[in-house]
Amino acid sequence: ADNLKENDLLYFKLSDSKVSSVWKIGKVEYIIMGNDNMVRKVGISYKQINMETLEGEVNVVERPVRECVRLFNIEDTSLLDDIQAVRTAAEKILDEGNIIPISEIEQIYDDTEKKTATEDPREVNDPQRNRQEIEERRKTKEKETEIENLQD
Repeated sequence: ADNLKENDLLYFKLSDSKVSSVWKIGKVEYIIMGNDNMVRKVGISYKQINMETLEGEVNVVERPVRECVRLFNIEDTSLLDDIQAVRTAAEKILDEGNIIPISEIEQIYDDTEKKTATEDPREVNDPQRNRQEIEERRKTKEKETEIENLQD
């Protein structure tokens, strides 16, 4: 395992109590090396919010490395790149209008499960065919709604 280093963000147990379940996210401010040149303890800064005044106070605690879970280093950009990639993909999906209500997706999977016993599985899992079925159902539902509105 890699040594922790300054500016690592980590998850740590706030108190030394074995029964405490309060974990916080903090940033490594300093490290304490052991005789074997491995990091043994870290100074962790974290923000404590006063719920009455909603003001934050930065505290620093010292914890053994074995009680910390490294998340990532502040200087790592891969997490930010991943978040940006997801955002870009979501915007593309929204722009293309390929959003299908979950109820329609569930209905297709329900119908697909019924058909799998009699159909070739390659046809059932065909995404183009599934999209066509969804679009046909949507058009049918719109026609039914129009007819109901005319009858009222």
